[in-house]
Amino acid sequence: MDVRHAPWTVKLFMIAAIAILGSACAGVASPGREATIRQIPEPQRAAFIDGVVDFDEYEGAVLAVVRCLKEEGIDVDGPRLSRWDTHYEYDYSAARPDASTIHDRCYETYLSFVNAAWVEQNALSGDELAEAYRKLGECLRDAGYHVPEDPTEDDILEVFSGEWNAHAARCFETIRWFD
Repeated sequence: MDVRHAPWTVKLFMIAAIAILGSACAGVASPGREATIRQIPEPQRAAFIDGVVDFDEYEGAVLAVVRCLKEEGIDVDGPRLSRWDTHYEYDYSAARPDASTIHDRCYETYLSFVNAAWVEQNALSGDELAEAYRKLGECLRDAGYHVPEDPTEDDILEVFSGEWNAHAARCFETIRWFD
């Protein structure tokens, strides 16, 4: 069976990454943090030299992951820019039993730190993020989910960690998550 990893799962990870990895990324991207930069895999280090991950560096890291997957014989659909032109999405075939392991290795080698910094640098402000959660909560309530009027990140993650349907995925797709 050919299973595709849906791009919304990558976006969901990025929402969590905003809160979880934000403080770590700020330290990684700061100039003068030689010890921290040495912890970054070699293929990603150049993106952190000036303290800011720009779009070309982010794009290059995404393309490196896709190239790595293809070199390993994994079928990849994408990358393609998101609806909002703020980040890349791609799907990969999970038909091989080792596909997820290969993806994780490629991602960790070429994109993990760059993506975390990109997400942190382009994250919505507190008020903007709260408004995005409210809009998502409204859409999810319309789809039959029990979500509070002013949902928190935990409320949203709880919905997406359980069973979900195509309507819930579409709700997520309609919200702009990055500046």
